[in-house]
Amino acid sequence: MKGYKVLDKGLINQYGFKYEIGKVYNLDGELDYKSNGFCFCEHPETTLLFAGDKSNFDLTEVEALGNIVSGDDYFENRFYEITGLYATDRMRIKRLIPREELVSMVIESDNFERMKTLNMYLRFTPEEIEAILKKYGQAFKPYIEFYQYGDQEAFSRKRTL
Repeated sequence: MKGYKVLDKGLINQYGFKYEIGKVYNLDGELDYKSNGFCFCEHPETTLLFAGDKSNFDLTEVEALGNIVSGDDYFENRFYEITGLYATDRMRIKRLIPREELVSMVIESDNFERMKTLNMYLRFTPEEIEAILKKYGQAFKPYIEFYQYGDQEAFSRKRTL
């Protein structure tokens, strides 16, 4: 199964372990989402929920090669409606995904909810904001204003067409 994993810069996880591109990792012990497994997400933007430094991270594409368990039940009602969380006992780090590719993937997904998730966790360039508004229209503008610019009244303000 293809997925995505966020790591600190240098491919280092929150415990200080350094991963390598192309290498396969095997779990010691029994697979359990809460306590023992290589975690990953179905969608790249969801990984940013787990990024320590949301302005300085490595996003990787991974391949789950072994048993897979879902973390959706574990996180139910903890993080809004975030789903697509998994752990595996055997994983390959396939490649690094550049920031620009992450933004493009989510814009091109044509999925308003996925775009909202990315918008909550990543600061966009003016060019990216322009592309997002072009794709998702004015309905997305309050989300940009609130999360990108800190406009606390973005959702309460009356809009005119």
